[in-house]
Amino acid sequence: MCIRDSPATSEGIPYPTAQAGESYLPHVRLVATFALLWTAGGSLTEDSRRKFDVAIREMDPSFPAAETSFEYFVDFRSHGWKHFDEHGDLQRPFHAEEGTPYHKIIVPTVDTVRYQYLVNQLVRNKAHVVLVGNTGTGKSLIANMVTQNFSKSHVTTQLNFSAQTSARNVQEIIEGKMEHKSKKLCSPPGGRRMVCLIEDLNMPAKEIFGAQPPLELLRQWMDNGYWYDRTTRSRRQVNEMQLLCCMTFGRPDITPRFMSKLNMLNVTFPSENVITKIFSTILNWRFGRFPDLANYCDVLVKGTLQVYTCLLYTSPSPRDS
Repeated sequence: MCIRDSPATSEGIPYPTAQAGESYLPHVRLVATFALLWTAGGSLTEDSRRKFDVAIREMDPSFPAAETSFEYFVDFRSHGWKHFDEHGDLQRPFHAEEGTPYHKIIVPTVDTVRYQYLVNQLVRNKAHVVLVGNTGTGKSLIANMVTQNFSKSHVTTQLNFSAQTSARNVQEIIEGKMEHKSKKLCSPPGGRRMVCLIEDLNMPAKEIFGAQPPLELLRQWMDNGYWYDRTTRSRRQVNEMQLLCCMTFGRPDITPRFMSKLNMLNVTFPSENVITKIFSTILNWRFGRFPDLANYCDVLVKGTLQVYTCLLYTSPSPRDS
């Protein structure tokens, strides 16, 4: 976890160091614990996070007893820990514009607020990030929400990787979005910083020796700050760029030497309470004009989830067909 600059509050406001007074050192300890928690535990699975939570609580017993330490953030006003359920973004009443397509309705949850806050801090500190998780955990949603937050200071270039993606494709797309100040130097337009939003990072096909050329091109740039012009073979410096990537479990692994340069966060699958909140909120909004139907929202969501859970763990057999 990158905390090179002054830490920000949960609302993203810079920490008022000059006004901290005697609270400064206790706040630093809280931030250091939070950074350790997500630096060492951010890439872990849910089961491993529970085990890691035990170790963290031995180091800092100030965490509330309910749930794991991953459910809390630093609250500078109370000089302690606050549950993400109490975050300001979750206290606002939900409202979607009339006529919004179903697939574009976004309900804020503990997961979206938590990971958005973490990725915001990493992007603000110019760190390279990769969000890892199973399909449907909201990795792309979180990444897109973060890039929208930085739309004034950053320019976003989206790359969707596939098995056919080549190093040439990647280089041409990125250079096409850059301003070429000379033959040997390119930078994002308007003096801003570029965030390369890469979907399916681990999808490019491996060549005969096991390398993935698009990733090796990016690794070379991350190590040296340049790559080579494909026509003149001269160095071309690429300035003010960082990576924000998403990839799914169960697909080809990428090389450890590339992964070592990324801050990895495992986006875990939403809990049943979170899923219930998402669909209940949407149904209550849809049925808001029909009070009689609105009373059945919770029952409909609960029944649907029970059917889904039964089907998820039921193996089909020839007799059932």
